[in-house]
Amino acid sequence: MNGKRFLAAGLACVLAMLLTSCGAQRTIAKPEVEEGKEAVEVEGSCSAELTSGGSVLNVSGESNLMDGTNGVLSVLGADGVKLVEHRFTQTDGTASWDFEVEESWPEIVYGFMSFGTQNMDSQPREVTEAYGRRFQNLEGPAVIWDTKGVIAVFQSEEVRIGPDAA
Repeated sequence: MNGKRFLAAGLACVLAMLLTSCGAQRTIAKPEVEEGKEAVEVEGSCSAELTSGGSVLNVSGESNLMDGTNGVLSVLGADGVKLVEHRFTQTDGTASWDFEVEESWPEIVYGFMSFGTQNMDSQPREVTEAYGRRFQNLEGPAVIWDTKGVIAVFQSEEVRIGPDAA
């Protein structure tokens, strides 16, 4: 009987530790700027607008990142689900792409322009030398990060899709 109590108490302690450790949130620190390099303050914008009578969504953006930097223009629903994307190489500080509007798209969508080293084409050597292998040399309000590296993301205002779109 004492053995069962001891086992039950031990299991209760283990369960309590697991529950409290699962509730704690781990903070992910932004990767440090490479030693000997200066941080690059990222600036830019993204816009999205319906054209061609509402059948095309033009997503365009601009940034101060160097020409030759690879990025992605994408359309996401308000729930964060990616609907479509187009990979590009920035030229003259700008990028633009026309996406055919799909019937399956939700009523509200957003355009995004993003730059990073994950989920994109690999970056040229000149770009990673300036911004870091994980883009850790980038800073600013448009910069987000996770355990894999840093991403510069610019979001448009919401765009209403469908017959009620004005």
